[in-house]
This record gives sequence, structure tokens and C-alpha cells, in this order.
Amino acid sequence: MKSLKFMENFISTVPFNMWQNMAKLKRELEDHIDMPEQKAEKFFENLQLDIMIMAAEKDIATDEVDSVKQALMNQQMITQHLKKRNEYLDDLEEANERIKILDEKLDKLEAKISKTEESLVQSVSMLLEKDEQLKTIRKEMKIMDDERSAFDQELTRLKTSRLENEKSSLASRVECTICYLSYDNEARVPRVMKCGHTICHTCVDRIIEQSFGSPKCPFDRKIMFGLFTTDNPYNLPPNRHIMG
Repeated sequence: MKSLKFMENFISTVPFNMWQNMAKLKRELEDHIDMPEQKAEKFFENLQLDIMIMAAEKDIATDEVDSVKQALMNQQMITQHLKKRNEYLDDLEEANERIKILDEKLDKLEAKISKTEESLVQSVSMLLEKDEQLKTIRKEMKIMDDERSAFDQELTRLKTSRLENEKSSLASRVECTICYLSYDNEARVPRVMKCGHTICHTCVDRIIEQSFGSPKCPFDRKIMFGLFTTDNPYNLPPNRHIMG
């Protein structure tokens, strides 16, 4: 009876796939309960051997189950890895699309920069050209300033000379510029020669006497009388401005 109880406890611990064999052994044990002791020992020896074989089969089945579980776990890991790999490939494809868009933008930006550089070079060239023109204009302005300065100096000199001439002219109006004697209405009547200069009657007479040929103005060496006028002081008109 103890053997039967043991068999029942053992059957409850083995996997379901071994249950049929164990149940068969239980039936055989029930059939041989009343067998002789010698046969019973032999039976129990065989039974223990079968139990050991079944335990080994249980261990093998357990290992197989563990192997299957491990394979399932590996399969799950592989599935997760493949899922992550696909996600990574999707992200990589999206990144490649972004890189492509960025490359297009970069190409446009480089073209724009190149165009800007060309425009900048042209602007710099124009600035350099204008700078050269400005330098030339400054040189010309300096030359003009120098010329103006020289002109102002000459103008000042001419004004000074004119003032001196006016002073001299004023002086010459009251006296002859040859003999330096004052004009009068007698022997020192101011006579205007053909060229426009004025000297006194006496000096005109003296020049006529000392001249060989046509008498000439002592200032500009032009002929004193007209073509059809005789060399006579009285033929020269008096200077009414000096005589008043």
C-alpha cells in the first residue's frame, strides 16, 4: 500500500506528458499487490529502474522546456532587436532626407555667397576706381588751387601795379613824363600823340628836331603823327582832360 501511495505522490510531480506511463505503472502495481515477496522485490527493482528512467526523461524534458524558453526569450530579444533596427533604419532614412534638404539649402547658400562675393568684388573694384578718380580730382583741384593762388598773386600784383600806374598817371596829368615840368597853356601844353600818349608841346618839338625821318613816341616807338599830317606840334590835339 505504501508503494501505491508513493506512486501516487510521484505521479503528481511529473510532467503531464509522462502521466500516461506513470498511470500504467500504477495499474500494474495494483494488479500485483498480492504477489509473492520475491516477485514483489523484483517488481519494485524494475519499478525503481523505470522511475529513474522517467526521472531522467523528466530532467531531459525540463532541459528541453528550459531550452525552448531560452529560445523563445532569444526569439523575443531578436524580435526586439529587429524592431529597434527597423526603427533605427527609419530614423536613418529620415536623417538622410534631412541631410539631403540641408545639402540643397547649403548649395543655395553657397551660390548666394558666391554671387555676393562677385558683387562685393565689383563694388570694391568700383570703389578703387572711384578712389583713383577722387585722387585725380584732388590733384586737379590742387593744381587749380595753385593756379588760383598764382592768379590771386598776379591779380594782387596787377592791382598794385595798376594803383602805381594810376598814381603815375595822376602825376603825369600835372607834369610831362619826359621833362617832368608842369603842364600849362603856353610852352607846356599837353599834346596827345597818335598812339594816345601825352607829352608837353616843348618835348614834342624837341623830338621832331632830333628825329631822322618820322618822329616816334618815346614810350611805345609808334609814329607820332598821322600819315597825312605834317610833323608839327600844333597838329597834335591838346589833352583836354589834363587842361581841364
